Amino acid sequence: MRARGRARVLVCSVFLVWAVVAARDEEPVFAVDDEGTLFINSSNRVVVNGVDVLAVLRTIAVDLDPQRVMEPLESHNISLSAVNVYTVYAADLDNDGYIDVVSASNNNKIAWYRNDGDGAFSSPRVIATNVSDATSVFASDLDNDGHLDILSASWHENAIAWYHNNGNSTFSTQKVITTEAAGAHSVYATDLDNDGDMDVLSASSRDDKIAWYRNNGDGSFSTQMVIFDDLDFAYSVYAADLDNDGDLDVLAAGAEDNAIAWYRNHGNGTFSSQKVITTDAEYATSVYAADLDNDGDIDVLSASWNDDKIAWYRNHGNGTFSPQIVITTEANRAISVYARDLDNDGYIDVLSASAFDDKIAWYHNNRDGTFSSQIVITTDADYARAVHAADLDNDGYLDVLSASATDNKIACCRTQNLTMRVRAQRRLICSVLLVCAVGASGQDPSIAVDEDGALLINASNRVVFNGVDVLAVLTAMAVDLNPRRVMAPLESHTITTNAMSARSVYAADLDNDGHIDVLSASSADDKIAWYHNHGNGTFSTQNIIATNETDTYSVFAADLDNDGHTDVLSTSFLEHRVAWYRNRGDGTFSSRRIVTTDADGAIAVYAADLDNDRDLDILSASRDDHKIAWYRNNGDGTFSSQKVITTNVDGADSVFAADLNNDGALDILSASRDDNQIAWYRNDGDGNFSTQMVITTDADGAMSVFAADLDNDGAVDVLSASHHDNKIAWYRNNGDGNFSAQMVITTEAEGASSVYAVDLDNDGHLDVLSASSSDGKIAWYRNNGDGTFSSQIAIVTEGGGAHSVFAADLDNDGHLDVLGAITYENKIAWYRNQIGQMLL
Repeated sequence: MRARGRARVLVCSVFLVWAVVAARDEEPVFAVDDEGTLFINSSNRVVVNGVDVLAVLRTIAVDLDPQRVMEPLESHNISLSAVNVYTVYAADLDNDGYIDVVSASNNNKIAWYRNDGDGAFSSPRVIATNVSDATSVFASDLDNDGHLDILSASWHENAIAWYHNNGNSTFSTQKVITTEAAGAHSVYATDLDNDGDMDVLSASSRDDKIAWYRNNGDGSFSTQMVIFDDLDFAYSVYAADLDNDGDLDVLAAGAEDNAIAWYRNHGNGTFSSQKVITTDAEYATSVYAADLDNDGDIDVLSASWNDDKIAWYRNHGNGTFSPQIVITTEANRAISVYARDLDNDGYIDVLSASAFDDKIAWYHNNRDGTFSSQIVITTDADYARAVHAADLDNDGYLDVLSASATDNKIACCRTQNLTMRVRAQRRLICSVLLVCAVGASGQDPSIAVDEDGALLINASNRVVFNGVDVLAVLTAMAVDLNPRRVMAPLESHTITTNAMSARSVYAADLDNDGHIDVLSASSADDKIAWYHNHGNGTFSTQNIIATNETDTYSVFAADLDNDGHTDVLSTSFLEHRVAWYRNRGDGTFSSRRIVTTDADGAIAVYAADLDNDRDLDILSASRDDHKIAWYRNNGDGTFSSQKVITTNVDGADSVFAADLNNDGALDILSASRDDNQIAWYRNDGDGNFSTQMVITTDADGAMSVFAADLDNDGAVDVLSASHHDNKIAWYRNNGDGNFSAQMVITTEAEGASSVYAVDLDNDGHLDVLSASSSDGKIAWYRNNGDGTFSSQIAIVTEGGGAHSVFAADLDNDGHLDVLGAITYENKIAWYRNQIGQMLL
């Protein structure tokens, strides 16, 4: 719910106050002390329709001063011996789940510092000492072995080189990629030709050159391929999809041209001529790209030395850009710019390093295309040269990493997030209710619940901050306690509209950063893609895994090779294929690995341990050969030939695995469209399956099957979505694998295509989600706790051809959000779960 109010003066920008509404003589206590801390204490009853519901909220404290809130609580020196350090980067180099640090120094040294897991770092571990005047360093898996290798640029040797990660915290000797980058100054790695391996980019200042080097797939590289050779004193290079066409374009800064420019990737590793974004960045030293205005396209950032400027350029959505928009001119000799969401408010903030004022600073994104004035993190970075951000202490918040040359220092500043951390004991009132309130020193807010179940709040109060009255006005508002109103999203979040005929959506942490990313399969462009979650429910542009899965309908994620990284599975309907893509550990994927080409009309894929050998096997449903089959995992990511479970599913459309008879072995479920059938197959524990056992033939045009314990009796029940009768239904498991007759949840899901079960309102009962293509609807059905469900509650109704639904916590707020694949709009979108959460 969004409160319809505004603050005349922003206190710590917009802040959220967790409070439990009270209809009792004793109301919540609000106070602000002389240190600028807002205190709330509440232990009250809530009366809903005459019934007392006890809710307890412990005292919480919220700092109101953004400078104080964001100021680092601790500064940690990682190294004081990085002589004339030039740059710094953060990545997990030893695959232990903790982010390490790597540096390049002008004393010819590349070194790394191992993170022990608490944000403390080892002494320098030298990778190389022969990188003459090292100017840039980057980490990427260049040889597809699952370990992040190191790239370097050296100015005097005109060299781009790499160092193979041996997988045991040691690195190989230098492997030279080129010595034709005169005055090599910047290096970057990404997949430029969409072949699944990481290519290398360089900017070299003495020959004014932007160039790339194709990865041959085994860690060897092509000769230099020049993108542009007339960018005067080429200083910085970066890659991002600037024109929303699904491939990564190249960005560069030319210092003596005062230029920020880009080069369109044609999709095959060839590039357009130079497209100048600006020539107003006087001695441009750094370039970066991120979606700064949350409009779904990638904007550009620059740092420029002579004018002390950090600036950005709004992407109009097609690769054309606005004139320069200045963020600050107070970065004295700006040399590095970086962007991440530092305060977890869903908007990307900006970081800078400036050499002459020894400053690391940040600029809060005000959510309207403007930024705060400069907020200084430190002025103790003597000749600051580089800034970066990563969660170095595993506390869920991004820390700020810096390199400064004169004091030979690499440092980490730990930050405190603006979002309040509340420890609350809550009872559910038709789900959990969180109420927006303005802290008051004076008249308390008026809070009441009327007989219709509406929560009424009226507040017009003062906030006293360090003895100064700050007037804040919250207009009267009403919050309906009906879950239909509480759950209806006020905003949907489009992740992409570039999944042409989107068919399937899935969510998993693909880059091991603790945030749930999103996967899609789209049939018109034959594409499997993923979208990196920045940690707050904002997502990167489309990252292509494959563009050759002809008419793909299904995507799934699971660790198939037991290396701790989540791999990706897909189907190709027209090529009768099931395939997988190995996750290298950094969110990049191998080329396609074929499981089978014997699934005629492959339409669904699933992974589960079917033979109890502790690795994940693969299941497929194929429509044209009416087949459910499985493929045994050999333990190393290779699979057996196809093992047919049944060919008695006419128009097979969906497959699922669950233990339906409580014997500890995962059984198989199928949905088949042409025989209207939901059926299951008993697993004997060794991967041998019984003949088909039909649950129902009353699911007309059955398209989706799911299993979950819907009545909390300890037995896994079955759900179905059937297209022709617009039906979502369930079948009670009697506990022994026998099922009740069909129990209809709704017949209002027109063209029902997908069903899913999850507890959306945190009441301990699994609710049901559906996607229906004919009415374009994503909807949910609240579990009443007694085996009955509410009527349909629409989450979105404008989604043309809603085809797939999924649920995951995408914004890290502890609530499961809803994902949808919308076929006719080529869209993957998510919808924030607002049960138990209100936004001010």
